[in-house]
Amino acid sequence: MQRVEPCRCRRSQHPADRSRNLIHSFTGSNRWVSIAGRGDDAALGRGHGRCDVTASRAAAGSSLQVHAVRFRPGQELLGCLQAFVEERNLKAPFIITCVGSVTRAALRLANATSLNTNEVMHLSGRYEIVSLVGTLNRDAHLHVCLSDTEGKTVGGHALRLEVFTTAEVVIGEAVDLHFTREMDGGTGFPELVVEGRSQLDQ
Repeated sequence: MQRVEPCRCRRSQHPADRSRNLIHSFTGSNRWVSIAGRGDDAALGRGHGRCDVTASRAAAGSSLQVHAVRFRPGQELLGCLQAFVEERNLKAPFIITCVGSVTRAALRLANATSLNTNEVMHLSGRYEIVSLVGTLNRDAHLHVCLSDTEGKTVGGHALRLEVFTTAEVVIGEAVDLHFTREMDGGTGFPELVVEGRSQLDQ
């Protein structure tokens, strides 16, 4: 089993960081393990419904850097996440985990299409963030699950999330990769393209 080295924490001492968003960064030498790298039939999905890794434009593994940030009441979460990514110049960022609450949300539902993107649910009230997942490149693709005051959940593609009490987000970056989006004629949406940064330097 591969040994994972302990992470090294760098805490910002700038007063503005302490008064606004509490930000920490961690670095480690652990590597991603690609399931396709195992080479067995089950991992590659051979047989019916075979997974074509090449067609999926998968890239090689990458080392990982982790950032943590807290957003405060009234802030629009998606915009703040995008600002954080731009400020840190992250090239392949994604959500690791998020906990918090929102008071307003706009979600695009699953039956929306590229020709009819108006299937949007607007929520107002008090909702716990049960889950937030996705990639955070320039055209972010995030899905959220929210729980209301009775514990009922609703989820969809996140368009807007206004923080109620807090949003504590852990963001990962695959430091050897680069995320972009290209229009996919099959779906009608801009879809994720994953490239190695070494490829871009060639």
